[in-house]
Amino acid sequence: MSLSGNQRDVGGLYYGWVITFAMFLVVFLFWGTFYSFGVFFKPLAADFGWGRAATSGPFSLSMLVQGLMGIGAGLLADRVSPRGIIGVGGIVTAIGYMLMSRMTGLLEFYLYFGVLVAAGMSVSYVVPVAVIPRWFEARRGLALGIAMAGVGAGNMVFPPLFTQLIGAHGWRTTYLLLGIGIGVVSVAVSLLLRPAPIPEEAMVGLSRDFSLMRAMATPAFWLLGSIWILVAIPLQIMVVHLVNYATDVGVTATAAAFALTMMGLANMVSRIGVGSVSDRLGDKLTYYICLGLQAIVLLALMRAWGVMGFYAAGLLFGIGYGGGGVVYPKIVAGVFGVRFLGGIIGVLSFAWYVGAAFGAPMAGFIFDRTSSYQGAFLVGGLIMAVATVLVSVLFRLRHTLKAQVPAP
Repeated sequence: MSLSGNQRDVGGLYYGWVITFAMFLVVFLFWGTFYSFGVFFKPLAADFGWGRAATSGPFSLSMLVQGLMGIGAGLLADRVSPRGIIGVGGIVTAIGYMLMSRMTGLLEFYLYFGVLVAAGMSVSYVVPVAVIPRWFEARRGLALGIAMAGVGAGNMVFPPLFTQLIGAHGWRTTYLLLGIGIGVVSVAVSLLLRPAPIPEEAMVGLSRDFSLMRAMATPAFWLLGSIWILVAIPLQIMVVHLVNYATDVGVTATAAAFALTMMGLANMVSRIGVGSVSDRLGDKLTYYICLGLQAIVLLALMRAWGVMGFYAAGLLFGIGYGGGGVVYPKIVAGVFGVRFLGGIIGVLSFAWYVGAAFGAPMAGFIFDRTSSYQGAFLVGGLIMAVATVLVSVLFRLRHTLKAQVPAP
């Protein structure tokens, strides 16, 4: 079922599915390359002599910049066509990566990756999750799942690809090729995008939706923000440091990168599968399962496992965070509606980026002080447990909030 009266079919295919496929490509390209940061980590640290906390710094700065600029991207997504937003974001991201191929020091790393790449990346989550729910209603979870599966597909493809390119041509050439590719493809994909047509009869329901300011006045909004801060911290520990941890205990670089690939595969499959399941099982139970699975993996990683253990960790964690990444925006849309979803998700995403900015350097700091990642994985598992408790509180408030929505 669509929110659109004008179906805009293309050869009998509802255009919402074209939008979904285009957003899959956007997410695949932007997030697959961004989350390959871990395979560049040791080559950069070795060439420049940086410690792990210092090398993690630009990644953390990029999280904060993405969060701040994501607010603007979300507000724009409520007002203008996504075509221009995604196209400009792709060009800015491409420039940042190409400049990184010529960097000579840590300050440039912070500027090019932490600011420029982050500025372009700021459109790559907020815009898809704001646009897609406006094209779908009953199958919203499935559509979001397909689009967000791009994160997992990208994690599956790009880390091993970049590992091979770095080994053959060095990290500078790899960053240059990355920039050229992301610039060309993102602009081409953006040409498929258009805003969702909404018939007048749908405006009656949309008039009940929460504006950004009304949403921010509710306890549910701040609970959602707190949950997103917490779940982002362990994710960045895994994305940035799992390869380092695996190689530290004797796993080869190629095998360690494949653990990220396994995480990406699970992420991709779970976003589609869990998105569809949540349409039937319900958001609450589905989200509990996703968060609990991530907590178990983090605590299990306190023990150093062999190659197959790291593959299993990547697979299970990918299922948990991939599925959770689909259910969360569904919960937000269910609580506040879709009319102003871009602005609401934009502000909430800043909370996620704050947590993400903290996760990687925290793990690096713990390692630099203890020469071990055990403490980092313990903290990550406990944080995920706290997030699960907050979800329970949120769903108790959700029913109260719906009762307060005035009739149009």
